[in-house]
Amino acid sequence: MIQDKPVRKVNFKMLEFGYCPGLVTPSGDKLQDLASLAAEEQWYFNGDPQGELRILFSYIHHTFNRIESEGKIEESDDGLMCCFNTGLHTKHYEEIFGVFQKNRVPGKQPWFLKEFLPKSKVGFPKLPERANYFEDISDIIFDYRLDIRIDIQHILDEDTERKNRLPAELRNVQNLEGAVNMTIKRIKSNYRLAIPQFYFGTGKIQLLIPLFSSNPEDNRVKAVIPIEKHSSGQFYQGHTCLDMRQAYNNARLIAKLDSDWLKPSAVVGVPGDEEEA
Repeated sequence: MIQDKPVRKVNFKMLEFGYCPGLVTPSGDKLQDLASLAAEEQWYFNGDPQGELRILFSYIHHTFNRIESEGKIEESDDGLMCCFNTGLHTKHYEEIFGVFQKNRVPGKQPWFLKEFLPKSKVGFPKLPERANYFEDISDIIFDYRLDIRIDIQHILDEDTERKNRLPAELRNVQNLEGAVNMTIKRIKSNYRLAIPQFYFGTGKIQLLIPLFSSNPEDNRVKAVIPIEKHSSGQFYQGHTCLDMRQAYNNARLIAKLDSDWLKPSAVVGVPGDEEEA
């Protein structure tokens, strides 16, 4: 039995908003129920402990964080129930909602997570919209006409967490610079390699680009670099790198991924603290 202990660095607002048994860990039964209700999708990384849906765990908590900040939690007319849009769908493309009821236990969270339901079984007169992460569709599409400027020195600063996301062969200026230059050439030739993510730290859309080696025949992704448009709108800039797990979790918030290079089956999971999106 996996210990029922929260796995997180970030502040998961759902656990403050309501008592959520079965949604505290990646192996919780409410999480399993949600996975069964939703359209089929791999909600774990290859190599994760059996029964741990770490991708779905990250998705639902970060989604609620966004929902709460947007004020998209709808109460029933009698005020005894409330719900939110998970952004997920059943295999029949019905929206799925998380339903809370008033918590009757004094001194505890005001709500209690009751269940996840498809739209047809939710009895609210008005249903809330899903989380929104961008206003302009152009924000999630890479503009190949713009320059990309990567702060290589910052990535290689003696910040062990950031630097250690790179393979050993890229942990020096010369090799990383060569890899970045080759990566930029690849992205410019195929703009669809760039995948959007929402970065909670700034509240902005970033694009994730796969970092390749300097060898044009090596198609293995070494790490992931988030880039975003400079305030001038004239070029992209990047200051850090992510591992594949972090990148997938962040990108999955916006939409189900259909990518050749960023997919859970290609990432060997290393259980640890939940990464901040």
